[in-house]
Amino acid sequence: MTAKLFRIAGVTIITLASALFVSLAPAPAASEGEATFTDSLAGMLHGRVAAIFRQNCATSACHSGAYPKARLSLEPEKMLAALKNVPSRQIAALKLVDTAHPEKGYLSMKIRGDNGIKGARMPIEAPPLESEEITTIEFWVASLAVLEKAAAPAAPSDQGKKKP
Repeated sequence: MTAKLFRIAGVTIITLASALFVSLAPAPAASEGEATFTDSLAGMLHGRVAAIFRQNCATSACHSGAYPKARLSLEPEKMLAALKNVPSRQIAALKLVDTAHPEKGYLSMKIRGDNGIKGARMPIEAPPLESEEITTIEFWVASLAVLEKAAAPAAPSDQGKKKP
């Protein structure tokens, strides 16, 4: 129970840190071809997670190629579309990476080997991911949620409108 609370606290801290980074960064209108802080952060995390997946998951025997296991390709160019807000094929009520609730994603549960998963911890027939690798993946997941919220258009304001 303590380990689970520690993980939840860690993901919460990571999410808040991501929000802080995004809020501190100036958000000038980027001209075409000009990268923003948000783009740089997303690119850096994506690259680190892609390297972890390439080494441990997107191998010829697992999540790559024409017929990846569980129809889940974790190749760098496909991983975001395959994971972000996509329902798990093992537990349909959970998303692989849930940007609305980053701490509840099935991907994190599978790589940690949490209770409640179907099947075995990932990667199968290989050593577990290092704690730093898991933390990097969870930071990436949490940052996707923050970046998605930052990119969402603001809701129109009712201020200044006359009521009928």
